[in-house]
Amino acid sequence: MHMGSFGDLFLETSDEALRQVFGEKVAEIILQRVFKSCGDDPDRVKAFSDALPRILGSGAATIQRLILKRLYSKLELNLEQRYGYDFMDYIEELKQSSMTGKEE
Repeated sequence: MHMGSFGDLFLETSDEALRQVFGEKVAEIILQRVFKSCGDDPDRVKAFSDALPRILGSGAATIQRLILKRLYSKLELNLEQRYGYDFMDYIEELKQSSMTGKEE
């Protein structure tokens, strides 16, 4: 299991997913735009999540699914589709799971 903060794990996983789909150069451009959109927001995970659809449009959903699959895998959890859940619902659930896992 990953031992950094959840925010670090999220950003690392998002970076990997973008590079897998778009390649190094395009992913770098997307990440620069996402982080520029995030500004000084203390909740970088939420800011990243909000910025991705503005930059990628409807393609953001595919990237979000890939990010979720990778995050669940890294945290050794099973991704179960839940009716009415959006990307941030899953992220909040993962944050709670990762914090609970550290207490055990």
